[in-house]
Amino acid sequence: MFFWKVFLTTLVVIFAIVVVADVLSRVASGGER
Repeated sequence: MFFWKVFLTTLVVIFAIVVVADVLSRVASGGER
């Protein structure tokens, strides 16, 4: 149980970081479409 909780939490964190990085790169490269 504990392993799955850590695993899912890690996936969520990685996904959030990827999304934030993508949004920041879009804003930095000329704002939102």
